Amino acid sequence: MGSFDKRNEIFLEALSRFSSLILLFAFYGFVFLLTEITVNIRAAELWGEGSVLGVYAVGLVCTGSGYLAYTLAQRCLLKEQYRKLMLFLISFMAMVGVSVLLYTSGNLAIPAGCLALLAMGFLAAAIHYYMSCALANSPATGRIIGISMFLAVLLQYGVMHSPWQGNGMVLLVLGLAVAGICLLIWRPLGDWCFENALPYEQNPPSLPREGLLAVLMVFFMTMGFAFSDECVTALDAKGELNVAAWPRLFYGLGLLLSGYLVDLNRRSHIYIITGIAFSLALLSPALLVPRLYNASMSIMYLYSGFYVMFLTTAFLDIAPRTAEPWLWAGMGRIVRSFTTALVILPAKLVMNEFGIWGVISANAVATIGVLLLCAYANEQQRTQERLKLEKENASRLAIMNETAQAKLAQAVSTAVSAVKQEAMQAEQQAAQRFNTAQATATQALLELEQARSALESSREQLQALEQAYKESPIVQAFAKAHELTPREEEVLQLILTKDGTNKELAKELMISERVYQRYLTSIYDKTGTNSKVGLILLYYGGKKK
Repeated sequence: MGSFDKRNEIFLEALSRFSSLILLFAFYGFVFLLTEITVNIRAAELWGEGSVLGVYAVGLVCTGSGYLAYTLAQRCLLKEQYRKLMLFLISFMAMVGVSVLLYTSGNLAIPAGCLALLAMGFLAAAIHYYMSCALANSPATGRIIGISMFLAVLLQYGVMHSPWQGNGMVLLVLGLAVAGICLLIWRPLGDWCFENALPYEQNPPSLPREGLLAVLMVFFMTMGFAFSDECVTALDAKGELNVAAWPRLFYGLGLLLSGYLVDLNRRSHIYIITGIAFSLALLSPALLVPRLYNASMSIMYLYSGFYVMFLTTAFLDIAPRTAEPWLWAGMGRIVRSFTTALVILPAKLVMNEFGIWGVISANAVATIGVLLLCAYANEQQRTQERLKLEKENASRLAIMNETAQAKLAQAVSTAVSAVKQEAMQAEQQAAQRFNTAQATATQALLELEQARSALESSREQLQALEQAYKESPIVQAFAKAHELTPREEEVLQLILTKDGTNKELAKELMISERVYQRYLTSIYDKTGTNSKVGLILLYYGGKKK
């Protein structure tokens, strides 16, 4: 019970700290969902139900291209003012595209919809990148994303069922949400979207192994999800069901539930939890008959919440440890967009040829692939935990060795002090003998010189021992014991050796004050402290132990 209360306390603290992030991601989710469904609805109105799947596939390609365009912009635009200008330009393009799509027909509507989805993908990539930096090493990432997307689903549901529903209403709320996104990024949320964040590790990989595993996981889940999505999209275009009906609220519930579950043990069980939930993909198409449409959609939306949670949260955790965090933060969405665009038209052919059993078979293949990847990820995690345990044992042995060396140095220092004291006493006795015995002056002087020589030798030994003690790698052992990165170890050494404000210490490291605060927060999280005083007391207390 105590562990449960502690986790909730940590989550509530994170909720208060990251409330602006929740609002930002909720705006993003709302804009993304509403734009995507608006494009599909408009396509059915303009070109008929047969065009919806093609438009949906093209829209996904545009969205994925928007994510890639953000990566290109980050590489090419190195100055902060240019990146800010690009963000506002893209926001303006998104609203122009939606406006033209809603209020024109014919050939203009096609490029307008593509422009809107491309711009939305660019904005989404910027938000994913910021979230990955701001939530790095956070134990509450899943719950924060879950709450944000739940709010986005509620907003979308409210707009789609509003009595004032219409093109003007859609355009107004989209404009307000995009303006809110720009404002939240521009002012209170800091500089992450405009400055290049320092990598979480030295020499970070461009193609991490855990990133490739997550990409494969998203690929297999998208393969299965695309078949069910194709069926639902086609039925919605025909008017047989409504994707904006009340079962869509199960999507929000799935996001809330998955956000809590994946955060257990710092998301170490995210693969197995997602894999188990995705097994529901076998049940959803089996119920896709007219009288059970709502039940089928409820199940599909429920497990899609776990699917979206994985493709978001897994890559937010991976991105800060890579050489290009702005690319990897949105990699889940990139894989989802291009894979769905690739599969959705063949899925229609399978549906037409084999019916529901074709969709169930495709989902079964995808589910097997997902479960195999979950088993592999679980085995990799066990291996990592074993290596971590071995590392911790080695670290404990190193600390014990350092403690023994420190005790030895203290004993030697005590012995040297005793020798020094005896030498001083010998010198005093020699001086007394010199004053009281002139006849033995030569002998007394000889003894005095010997005593002085012994004193100098003792002093040299003391200096050598003190120098060796100063070079003892206790700071490195402390950093290793608490799994501090090399950059965090530099921050720790600076705190222990110099006084000053965060701004002054950040200037010493040639980084911004916000980046310095991020490293300091990470050190507090890893050491279990919450202030510099607590950190220093823990460090010197650990040395004595």
